[in-house]
Amino acid sequence: MPRMSEINIQKSNYFKIADLETATGKPWGQSNLIVTVESASLGEYPSQDGKEPEAAFFLKFVGHDKPLGCNLTNRKTIEGIVGDVEWDTAALGGLQLQVYGEYTSMGPGLRVRFHQPGSEQAAPVPNNAGGDPVLDESPPF
Repeated sequence: MPRMSEINIQKSNYFKIADLETATGKPWGQSNLIVTVESASLGEYPSQDGKEPEAAFFLKFVGHDKPLGCNLTNRKTIEGIVGDVEWDTAALGGLQLQVYGEYTSMGPGLRVRFHQPGSEQAAPVPNNAGGDPVLDESPPF
C-alpha cells in the first residue's frame, strides 16, 4: 500500500507543500519554516495546455533552490508586513518570514507570516519553589 506522500507526486520548479515537509522533516500541518527572502521578482508561470503564461510574484529564499510563487493571500500578508512597496529585492530582500502549511479550499497550501527574530523560542513557564507551575487564583473571565 503506498504512503500518502507517494500518491499524486508532482515534480515542480516552485516551492510547494512537499518542499516544506522535506525542509522541516514534519508533515505540512506541523511544519513551520523560518526563511529569509533572498530576492523578489515579477515573473510568469510557464504556459500550460496552450494557454497564455500567467503573471506571478515570486520570492526566492536563502538556502532554497525553488522560488515561492505568491498567491493573492500571501501577497496581501506581505503587504501587511512591509506596507505598499515595490515588489523587488531592494524592498523585500532580507525580510524574515515563517512559511507554514494550511488547508485551503484548494487543498493544502503554503502561507507566510512575519517572523520576529528570536520569537521561535517559547516563553519560560514561571515556577514556584516546589517546581509546580504558578497558578493565578483569579479566573481568566
